[in-house]
Amino acid sequence: MDIRIKKLCEGDPLNDTVGQWLYDEFARPNESADFFKNLVACGSGADGLPAAFAAYAGGQPAGAVLLQRADLMSRQDLWPWLACIYVRPQYRGLHIGAELQRELCRYAAKHGFERVYLYTDLINYYEKTGWIYAGQCMECDGSAKQLFYKDTEAEHDGR
Repeated sequence: MDIRIKKLCEGDPLNDTVGQWLYDEFARPNESADFFKNLVACGSGADGLPAAFAAYAGGQPAGAVLLQRADLMSRQDLWPWLACIYVRPQYRGLHIGAELQRELCRYAAKHGFERVYLYTDLINYYEKTGWIYAGQCMECDGSAKQLFYKDTEAEHDGR
């Protein structure tokens, strides 16, 4: 199946749909769908952040990911962050998540970022696509998460 990744821009007709996907998948109590739609719809600044990407499989919207300045409140010393990666259930198993990660890292490299971070409670997922475990970190609710990073050089060089 043909997989394409597109950077979303302000006013893109897919922004609200992607925002709703992310709300449905990641929202905590007291977070609104409008909050997630705003995360997607905000245009990039001079440093390329924030940025939102959508994946298309066979021409149909299949997933999304965000590149943000901040994602983990306890680690404001690190940026940028891969956040809210999501693949619609009917498209899982097609390596769309890996493609979204690659495009996000290439984009980050083009904007001068040598490393991208993420945090998760998933086990044995990100390691498969080259992310390096960097230890535990603390979420704002007090839960422990895994912190990962990935150097962007390999993606930027096309390796």
